[in-house]
Amino acid sequence: MKIKTFVVVAFLLAVVSFSGDRAFAMPSDADLNTYQMTPLLTSKDQPWMGMWGPWAVGFGTSADYVIDRNLDDATDVSEATWWGGNVYWDPLDKVHLDVFLGTANLKLGNTPISNNTTTKVVLKTDSQFAVGVGGKVDLIEVDLLSGIFPGLPKANIYGSGGYRWTHLAVDTASIGVVDAVIEDLEVEINEWQTGIGIAQRIDNPLGFIGINGFSITPYVGVQYNDLDLNISGTSSLPADATNPRETVQTGHRNGQDSVAVATGLQLITFGDRLAVNVEGRFIAETAVSLNGRIRW
Repeated sequence: MKIKTFVVVAFLLAVVSFSGDRAFAMPSDADLNTYQMTPLLTSKDQPWMGMWGPWAVGFGTSADYVIDRNLDDATDVSEATWWGGNVYWDPLDKVHLDVFLGTANLKLGNTPISNNTTTKVVLKTDSQFAVGVGGKVDLIEVDLLSGIFPGLPKANIYGSGGYRWTHLAVDTASIGVVDAVIEDLEVEINEWQTGIGIAQRIDNPLGFIGINGFSITPYVGVQYNDLDLNISGTSSLPADATNPRETVQTGHRNGQDSVAVATGLQLITFGDRLAVNVEGRFIAETAVSLNGRIRW
């Protein structure tokens, strides 16, 4: 078992070390685990509900803020926000599912225009409906730190995957301080990810100074991810541009690279009924997500 643990940790560290390019990623869903909370309503309390085994449900809110992502045509997502509500469901003890309903908006920088290799446009969208689904499966448990901290729960190696979608209307398309005329310009995003990682729950980490009643779960993982970002519609540059009939270049873009790294920390408190999670995605991109949920 120690050899297996070493191999997993070495693999994750190797990916972190060599994944230095930018990518388009999304939250890892590594924090999904409704059943680790103290459920208020589960099949343990209502045996007639447990035909598939133990399960639990929960509700919460989440926000994902993207600071920088690069696309394969040199366009960059300089700002994007996804936020809304979540429904969490564990149909089985080691299977954790999530449905996201909310809104999204974004700002695209360095967007090319047709028949011009030097002029670039900044696109800003309004907020529109967004939807996503995610899942996590607990794969195996390993002794990671129990030799150093006796009594520590086993670490969990997990696999995760997710998909999210939104269709946004462009509010402005600017070149410097000058705005283009937008007739009907839209951006559609289809984004997905799969990943693997390792998480270690620590109960009462400040118990040695008499502070109890909460647990933390740090984790680190890697993702394979991709997206399709499609700009469609019509627009025209302002009259003082070199060629006023030029338009924003439409069509599909993909993420520049496909490897990302995610690391986060989950706090569980209030009798194991409330969980708050913060996750950062670095090296491949710069982004942070935050969510809070109550389980029952």
